[in-house]
Amino acid sequence: MKTLKTSLALLLSLLLAFGLTASVFAAGDGVVLSGTAGDGVTWQLTDDGVLTVSGSGPIVDHKEEEYDEDGSSSVTEFESIGTLIYDYYSAQTAGMSVADAERARFALVREIIVEEGITVVPEDEFDFFYPRKITLPSTLTELGFQAINAVFAEEVLIKSASFPYAQFKVAAYHSDAEPYPDLEAAIDGYIAQQEDIDRFGNDRLPLELLRFVYSIQSGAYAAEEEEIADTLVYYNEAFGEEADSLEDLVPTALALLNARFGTDYTAPDQIFTVEEAEWGTEVVTDEALQSLVDAEMERVNDTSRLEELILYPDPQEGFAAYQWLTVTAPGKSSAAENCRIAGVRFVSLDGSEAEGLCQFCGKDHSGNLWQRFIGFLHRILYFFAHLFGVK
Repeated sequence: MKTLKTSLALLLSLLLAFGLTASVFAAGDGVVLSGTAGDGVTWQLTDDGVLTVSGSGPIVDHKEEEYDEDGSSSVTEFESIGTLIYDYYSAQTAGMSVADAERARFALVREIIVEEGITVVPEDEFDFFYPRKITLPSTLTELGFQAINAVFAEEVLIKSASFPYAQFKVAAYHSDAEPYPDLEAAIDGYIAQQEDIDRFGNDRLPLELLRFVYSIQSGAYAAEEEEIADTLVYYNEAFGEEADSLEDLVPTALALLNARFGTDYTAPDQIFTVEEAEWGTEVVTDEALQSLVDAEMERVNDTSRLEELILYPDPQEGFAAYQWLTVTAPGKSSAAENCRIAGVRFVSLDGSEAEGLCQFCGKDHSGNLWQRFIGFLHRILYFFAHLFGVK
């Protein structure tokens, strides 16, 4: 009887494991985008924000040229995963406000899973996105510079000890700054800053146009006709005007500039002068106006707002953000050192610090009864995931 109960319990556990495994790996069936990124490498982004890269070999995001023995060459072109998803994002957010577009960006890729078999993640590959969780495989041998943007990541699981650097883009804060209370507050602060930067950029447009026009009129810069035509189209759209020449836009630009900075300029030559520089001539902005612009820029870069830093042990004064990132990896000293410099908590799966960490998710389940139960389920999932080569 005892044997029967044991068998039934085991069977129930297996059924539970299969059911949970199916639900875990079948989540997010709605594929938004998919493609290839090298020979034998495929990827897909699902509507729940999970980006999964599968296959074997390196992720390739550029043209590859191969030469035959006779000297002829053939080119295979792979489009960058990040670029394709960015193009999709741009189309989806066209016409949105800066805040709405940034929130869509945060929701677009919430998790990045690079599966076993992938050996290389190129530099800047996933730099544009803000995933909350990132998983890198044990087969990884090269992680490009800024390949992973972990500024808002809550967890990064590195299973490989083969690559020499852990160069994630991470958030950092200065000792004199007041950190955000939680992740959502930091995201709100970041989005608010992006709105300020966008508005400041729009405020600078009249000044940029006037500088361009004055540079041409004064002979300090000789622009090509195509450049002038493109510039005219750009500022027509920016100012909502239908001018036939750049000079026709000058009154509009002056009015916008004066309204923004409280000035009363009536002509570009009141704002700019041409001065001799080491390389020829330079167009210099009026000191009074430049100080107003600088003060506005300083306000936009408010020291209480989140900024992005890469592996700086001592951020400049004012940078404020919590470091939520937890890195788990199989004890590569150089990776551990880079994480330490970046202020990232590094846990070695081969070291004593990793004792009790779950092999399935990398977390510690030794706490309360519920956590121990989750740990038990994860051990079952880990067994079947490896049995079927899923994880």
